[in-house]
Amino acid sequence: MIRSAVGCLIGLGLIGALMCLLFAGSELVATILSIPLLLVGLGLFIVFAFCMLGAPFLWLSERFARFCQGSLHVEHGLVLGEGGVPTVLPLSLVTFASLSPLEDELELRTREGDVIHAKVSGDEDALALVEAIAVSKVHGTWLASLHRREPAAGWVELAWLSAFAAALLGFVVTLPFVSAGAALSFGALAGGAVRVFAAGAKKPGVTGSVVLGKDGIALKQAASERFIAFGNIERVDETEAGARLALRDGEVVAVEILPLVRLEVKTPGTLTAALSAWRRSQLIGLLREGIRPGGAEVIRSVALLERRGRTVRAWREGLALLMREASGGYRTATLPREQALAVLEDGHAPGELRIGAALALSTGGRAGEHATPRGLDPDTVLRLRIAVETCVNQDVRTALRDAIYGELEEETLERAMVTGRTTR
Repeated sequence: MIRSAVGCLIGLGLIGALMCLLFAGSELVATILSIPLLLVGLGLFIVFAFCMLGAPFLWLSERFARFCQGSLHVEHGLVLGEGGVPTVLPLSLVTFASLSPLEDELELRTREGDVIHAKVSGDEDALALVEAIAVSKVHGTWLASLHRREPAAGWVELAWLSAFAAALLGFVVTLPFVSAGAALSFGALAGGAVRVFAAGAKKPGVTGSVVLGKDGIALKQAASERFIAFGNIERVDETEAGARLALRDGEVVAVEILPLVRLEVKTPGTLTAALSAWRRSQLIGLLREGIRPGGAEVIRSVALLERRGRTVRAWREGLALLMREASGGYRTATLPREQALAVLEDGHAPGELRIGAALALSTGGRAGEHATPRGLDPDTVLRLRIAVETCVNQDVRTALRDAIYGELEEETLERAMVTGRTTR
């Protein structure tokens, strides 16, 4: 983090110096606002000179405090232990990994500019940590960032030509009304603005996230979110940047989790290529594992778990009766606990059946939102919570959680039944 601060201070110093030169070179502004311009320029010079002088001191402090006592391990995130206070960073933030020439120090960088140095005992230790960052799950789900592709070939040249044309146009348009120096300044500003806009519009970067659970994949971009059930995916193809999903309705969805890095920007000792390869392999493996057909318990449980137009209360009471009859040894249609658990944990099962299984298993639970459902054995409670945590369909996830705690409402159930349908 200190290194990113150093970079910011140096950047501010360079920007300040450039602004001072632009202010000094503009004859029009100097003529109209000569005194305020001098005051503003002097103030900017003092501020940015202070920043430039402070940068070396920050750099020196980073060098001396580089190897502080702490720990680094992968659990429910990248856990940094320093001074007894753990800091948890999402695993998907790590975008760069590099091993020192002596193979005793691993450098990790995040897309937010943080830099982490960790002592390692060799190449195998570093690779094991990088692999854990790439493939580890958090609460049963796997998260990665969605990336934009790099600009198409020739885009950089086109951007520079556009910037030059904008600068020339700005100079020609303003020259009849102001002096040559002022017109040149206006043209330079116009060209720079066009180039900055083009770079921002086409610069590859993070656009959202992808979450994989037991029931499917959720693609989140800005304020929108799309859920694709595994049962609606016909084929998964590997691509250079991630995967391509061929859906049963003919639609093709690209899931690009890797920025396309040019070969010339790769540095010796980097483990970023290994990090990207493991991330892509994990994505492909989880998708192909997820689209495999579900268990036979779902087919056998359809008639028992379906809602069939009942209210939530009537549905719960009917399922509770089936569970009691199963435990009492009746020979009529019953719903054994293991059968209900199999449906609950099957991500291919329609949301209606999974919610019904949660209702059946939690008939003894009437607890608050953050409490443990009463009357259930610890194994059932754990498996119920895992089912909720690994469900990435938000409507079904909410309905499952409410069903466990006896708080399921008709409106929540209706939304879940619409979005929780899958096809085969």
